[in-house]
Amino acid sequence: MGSEVYAEMLKPKKVLSKSSYDHRAVQVRENMQPAKSGSIFVTPGTVLSLSGQIAQEHVAIRNGRTLNEEVGDWLWKFRQRIDLRWHSQFFAKNKKKPAAEAVINFLNLHWWKESYSNLYIKTEPAFITNNAATGHIVTPDLSFEQVTTSFYEPSISSHIPVFSFTEGWLATYFHRWVKELAHKPHFIKVGYFPYQLGRGITLGPSDEGGIEYLGYNVSALPFNSPYFAPGILWHGTVMKHVSYELYYSLLAKRYNAPFERDALFFRFRLDKDCLNKFGKDVASQLWAAKVIARPYDDSNRSLYSEGYIMWHHSTLNAAAREQNIVDRTTDVGTFGCMFDVRYKQLQCNIECAGQIGGIIMHPFDTNDLKLQKNSSGFAAAVCTKIRAAPMEPYVGTLEFNTESTVNAPATDALLNIVNDELLVRLSSEKPLQSRSGDTIIDLATGAFVKRVSLNTRLSNLRNGGSPTASAVELLKQAESRYIQCFNAQDRVRERYKIELEGFLCAIDFAYMMKRFPCSLHFAGAYISGGNNPFSEQVDTTYKGFVPLRDVKYRGHFVKSLALLGSRVIPRPSDGLWHQQDSSNLAYAGIGFHCNPLEDRSKLSLESNLLWFFQPVDQKMFRIDQEESETRLASKDLGVELNGTMQYHPVKNLTLMFRGALFFPGKLYKDREAQMMSFMKTDGKLEQTKIGQDVTWGYHVRLAYHF
Repeated sequence: MGSEVYAEMLKPKKVLSKSSYDHRAVQVRENMQPAKSGSIFVTPGTVLSLSGQIAQEHVAIRNGRTLNEEVGDWLWKFRQRIDLRWHSQFFAKNKKKPAAEAVINFLNLHWWKESYSNLYIKTEPAFITNNAATGHIVTPDLSFEQVTTSFYEPSISSHIPVFSFTEGWLATYFHRWVKELAHKPHFIKVGYFPYQLGRGITLGPSDEGGIEYLGYNVSALPFNSPYFAPGILWHGTVMKHVSYELYYSLLAKRYNAPFERDALFFRFRLDKDCLNKFGKDVASQLWAAKVIARPYDDSNRSLYSEGYIMWHHSTLNAAAREQNIVDRTTDVGTFGCMFDVRYKQLQCNIECAGQIGGIIMHPFDTNDLKLQKNSSGFAAAVCTKIRAAPMEPYVGTLEFNTESTVNAPATDALLNIVNDELLVRLSSEKPLQSRSGDTIIDLATGAFVKRVSLNTRLSNLRNGGSPTASAVELLKQAESRYIQCFNAQDRVRERYKIELEGFLCAIDFAYMMKRFPCSLHFAGAYISGGNNPFSEQVDTTYKGFVPLRDVKYRGHFVKSLALLGSRVIPRPSDGLWHQQDSSNLAYAGIGFHCNPLEDRSKLSLESNLLWFFQPVDQKMFRIDQEESETRLASKDLGVELNGTMQYHPVKNLTLMFRGALFFPGKLYKDREAQMMSFMKTDGKLEQTKIGQDVTWGYHVRLAYHF
């Protein structure tokens, strides 16, 4: 998915000046003009037009996923893109502007030549078939995942073009045919269309490569589903320079997590009702409202101001961003304001936003594993559950093989287990350590050992360990939740809540020179972050700002193509929160834009330099040391240098070249022992440290617009 997002760097975001604010939201001003060339007058009052583009593209990325040259992280792709836009307008009698219009946008993306040095990794749950005589059904075991790999070798292929629709909406303009509203625009718009608040950090257009965030899911596959949920927009005018908008979006979705894929096979027996019944359709809803004011707009000065509020309610599972099986609901509100001011040659855009809300979590107590001292003084693994009746704890020994005793001293620290998140490893002079999931890495050699289930790990430890030579260390990982505890009843645990309290502030300046067709840009932003709130099942507060749909946000005047544009470069963190979104990020940048030719529409040049930081403190984690409890890692994330050239040799033809370099900062050095998975072309899963090598990429595009 990340490569497609990186490839979409070709779409430069327009400078949000006076004209672009008029254009960026049809909901602000319905500026669709009657079609000219290519129009077909179907009836005297109806015009149907076809427009679009055909583009050939090439993208190359080095070290974009790992920042590590040792693993051969290289991407080289060619792609064809076809966009088709059908636009229908209906004109009332003797009217020059349409009273209603409809748009359908189709998109075809086709990688016609592709070459990978790594593999695409798809994980699926393995299944454990329990004894039918005992009444136990087939259940997934996420402690051991099957890995399905697909090789991508250099090839030329041909595919039947498959088009998906990216927009489909109908708008009706009441002020065009209601006399009482003639000077106060009012309209309604319904369907699939992008909607934006502020500059787009909070809620912006999300198409290819959209991120899944708190239940607001979008698809990275064009043929799978629309890229954003359908919406209803009402726009009204209060007075000459003041208008308002009301927006509602509903995304219906069926539970599709691996552990609830089929209700006939995966039946969870609960001793009380949960918030959502498994296997049923649920919904993610979003309400938004904003007030827009344009008190003045002339050749010397202009002011655009926007105040907005958004509320998001979701009962969908939070997928990979939480490590526990839970039933949960999310309610989060975002409020903010944005000002865009232009005075002569100076333009400034500033936005501030805050966030409040919470996530109520109801974890499923599928397995509460405990280690207890047995009669011999060793640790015995047991399973504690709540039975349906009577409501008393049930303690039953886990049936690993023929025995259930772990041959290790049962120390107090060893027995201090929390909930169902267990991983067993052998501690000695050179301890084995889990790097991700159920993969075991030998720190002494850095070699990949094998992927094994918890049962196998316990069995190996039991047979090979001794009280004097080894000890058992239990780590908090969601590894053993599907190990069966026979004769026990599943239930829902007591709820806990994660409070959301985030904020952002971003400011951009642009200075347009008088003598030269160039402009200088300056920018700074702070988007709050926090540590992984799902690491413990306790009430906590997450201080990070959660942008629901920001995958296309690359900056305002100063733009980032590598870090914000690609959304695949890994960032050191304690969870999965900071790679595909803009949480926990601060940056400062400078840039310039120039149109050097006499015909200013012929050639445009742009370059940006940005310094990135991660505000949240992290502990140092070096290769030759354990993770520090006291020494803090640097906040210096890195520096990005990028540039873009667009040339129009003839009308409707565009040649674009865009490139970027990212230089990792000291934070990568201080967290060098943080590991990540990487699949090599020989089909072996490798665990590699997060790299410190420069990542670079470029994108070439030739497009014809019609």
